[in-house]
Amino acid sequence: MRNENIIMLDLDGTLIDGNVILEAYIDLVGGEKAMQLYKFLRTQVKNKKMTKDQILAETFEEFAKKGLNKKNYENAVKKIIKEGKVRKDVLKAVEYAKKHGTKVVLVTKSSEYAANLFAKSFGLDGAIGTREYFGKNGQVIAIKNIIGDRTSKKFITKMDLLKEWCKKRGVPFSKKKVILFTDSVDDRAAMKKAGITVLYRPKQMEHHQKSATKRGLINRNILEIGEKEPNRVRQMKIAVKMPKAVKTAYKRVKQSGLPRRK
Repeated sequence: MRNENIIMLDLDGTLIDGNVILEAYIDLVGGEKAMQLYKFLRTQVKNKKMTKDQILAETFEEFAKKGLNKKNYENAVKKIIKEGKVRKDVLKAVEYAKKHGTKVVLVTKSSEYAANLFAKSFGLDGAIGTREYFGKNGQVIAIKNIIGDRTSKKFITKMDLLKEWCKKRGVPFSKKKVILFTDSVDDRAAMKKAGITVLYRPKQMEHHQKSATKRGLINRNILEIGEKEPNRVRQMKIAVKMPKAVKTAYKRVKQSGLPRRK
């Protein structure tokens, strides 16, 4: 029987320990200037002057104005890989999934160009992200498909683009067969639609607990994977080892009567 499961793998904070677009901006303007802007944007969110969606759109536009280009992304990806910031346990899970015929697609709100570099480096089936258009000199000249930007006229989710990706390649698609790997409940739009979610190494666990409850995600099929204290999010299903989490996810996807949020 053909395996129709698809792993939707998040990039920043999940596959890698870091933020690729920030690393690319550091490569462009230097660490001090990049961190000044990064801290300013974080303060804007904390003080509720801007939403995370607005920050995302502003970040892409601001970086493009400063001259962000392909070379910056390429250098950033090489640096992340060289410094060992790609998580080995996630790569083991990817390897296990691929052996069992599962498609693994990197889906991120960050740069699609950078995501493709990671996908090619680690043998993933594809990459989806915020699409940038580059000029002849490699500099970003336009931006399209900012995923999760609620300020946009057309709100695009990760699931929308994954469905489109599958359709173009003739890959069978069913939301129930999608296994989402992410580090944050900020991916709630995808979590609500995915057959199962693996919440991997979430930071600020108490925040995730409250946020998941508030947004009606607790009755979803969520496996929480911690490091030293995996039981701190008690209302979520627990898995400790990443390959084991993939196996458990497969079993749950196959089960009938999955709890769904109405």
